[in-house]
Amino acid sequence: MDINEKRRFFGLTFKKSTWNNIIVYVVLIIVATFWFAFPNPNTKISSGPTQSLMGKSDELTGIEFAGSKYQLKEQQWTCQGDCIQSQEQVLALINQWLQLAISATSQRPQGDPVIVTLYFGNDNYAEVELYDKPTVMLRLPQQGQLYLIENATRASLIPSN
Repeated sequence: MDINEKRRFFGLTFKKSTWNNIIVYVVLIIVATFWFAFPNPNTKISSGPTQSLMGKSDELTGIEFAGSKYQLKEQQWTCQGDCIQSQEQVLALINQWLQLAISATSQRPQGDPVIVTLYFGNDNYAEVELYDKPTVMLRLPQQGQLYLIENATRASLIPSN
């Protein structure tokens, strides 16, 4: 079969090499269309500016995880429940939550969340859900809002047991 042999398809007559080029370009256009129509779900999709989880006026007095509760008593953080962290590790955990930077997102989390309850000085509390797939995210069930965590990992936000 000669490369210059002409072929007909849907009434169009082209050489074999021209048809090969057309097929390559059509496949590239299809791939590009799917690339932009269905973006990678693992990329961070931020739809808002970075903000702090807790305001300057919020006084954090406790954090509760599944098996342990950290409370501020007389300017000292103490742990109740099954805790194996040193005082420095507890302070690092608390400081990580105090300095948490978040930004609103429309990305959907996957997997099971870690439920964390934050207690404040005015006898208020907030329950948050912490996800780690596809990225580290925080969900406020009361608001139904999802946030990307900008400056922390999941391991730095939960106690190691």
